[in-house]
Amino acid sequence: MNHYSSLSLKTILTEAKISIRLALPLIASFLVQQSSGFAVTTMIAHLGHDTLAASPLAWSVYSFAWMLSIGLYQAICIMVAHSFGAKDPKGIGLAVSQGFLLSLLFTIPTMSLMWIASIWFRFSGQNATIVNIAARFVHDLSWCVIPISIYEVMEQFLIGIGKTRLVLVVSLLQVPAAILLNYALIFGKWGLPKFGIYGAAYGYFIIFSLVALFLGLFLYFSKYSQRYFIFSYLNQIRWKFFWELIRVGFPIGCTYIIEVGILAIITLLMGHFSSDELAAHQIALQFLGISFVIMLALGQVTSMRAGYAVGQNNRFGIKLSTYVNTIIGLMILGIIGFFYLVFPQWMLSIDISAAMQNYQVVSHYAIIFIGISVLILIFDNIRLNFMGGLRSLKDTRFPMIVSAIGFLGVVLALAYVLAFYFQLKGVGLWIASTSGSAFCALILVIRFIKQVNRLDLTKLVTLSDQQ
Repeated sequence: MNHYSSLSLKTILTEAKISIRLALPLIASFLVQQSSGFAVTTMIAHLGHDTLAASPLAWSVYSFAWMLSIGLYQAICIMVAHSFGAKDPKGIGLAVSQGFLLSLLFTIPTMSLMWIASIWFRFSGQNATIVNIAARFVHDLSWCVIPISIYEVMEQFLIGIGKTRLVLVVSLLQVPAAILLNYALIFGKWGLPKFGIYGAAYGYFIIFSLVALFLGLFLYFSKYSQRYFIFSYLNQIRWKFFWELIRVGFPIGCTYIIEVGILAIITLLMGHFSSDELAAHQIALQFLGISFVIMLALGQVTSMRAGYAVGQNNRFGIKLSTYVNTIIGLMILGIIGFFYLVFPQWMLSIDISAAMQNYQVVSHYAIIFIGISVLILIFDNIRLNFMGGLRSLKDTRFPMIVSAIGFLGVVLALAYVLAFYFQLKGVGLWIASTSGSAFCALILVIRFIKQVNRLDLTKLVTLSDQQ
């Protein structure tokens, strides 16, 4: 663990090296996990039109319910990083154990929200067959929340103590197994019964239950966690840690819901124009999503590294981690942006063929959207890294408010003006999204500079001797 106090080329390069070492396994892990969803969606596409139509309905409800939980789990990483930097192993154990209790408690509203999804579906105007398939699929998926929640707590613990390579190893084992088991249960292969779309829910439940069990046993006996006693306080609620996880994590979850919500709204608005623009929008989103994962991983590394500095009462280290990871992100985006802007046709060939109907129109809009996505990624890189720095300072409520204003206010207002009033249509929607991200990035940079120089760092760390 490095305790920086002055700026030099050596400290910058050392921090960059550490951050890259931590970020690369996280990036790989996130991409591997994305491949699982892509593979399962491809399988479901072979089950028929109604089943394919029901799938996005079900996954949208699952994503919405799950986003709030993710925020709570990321608060575990922040508190673990604080205690790790403060050399308070008992504090790490308390944060994780209370995270386990909170995750199990939070499964009740999360699953309940998913169980009443069929009521929401009936208001969507879909036909009864699609609604029935989606409702049952959501109900079956809801049981996955229990093992995934337990797994997420352990994953955030590992990220908090800097063991991101182990997170990658778990993903590399879990994802191929999930794909194979889902394939077998969806199509009835290798002597297993055929469940159709519902086999995906059963497969995920089985795999995540096994992953949670084996990772729990591994951590119980391994050197990674024995000194932290993360399973030693499961029989008691330590209210200081318990409520701190909610206070820090709930706004993070709400922020994710806002981000997912505005993406869904923009996609719905895109459908008002033409199927060609909507198709181009989906293609551009695919490339944006892959690159966004990189920025997301860097943002979490910023939370972790800046969190260590908070625990060390090292104000300079917080700034260094935030600025260095932002620069790393911009350098990576320089490479990505080069390919997006110089070789867009080659990239489009991955998704569409020149022989497809309206290829020229779809490709025209896709190239424009992909070009604009480079700007979005630049602002998102700044936004996510400075948000990560603020999260290390336990400042999560203000970024939530900024996201609400930026995405639900600025984006929607500009979307109406540009897309509908000035008739820029889909291009106007993408420009509006870029403006919202730029607005959030600017405000968060100003907030970070103010907070990092103002806050008493010693009061941010929840120490075990405060119990």
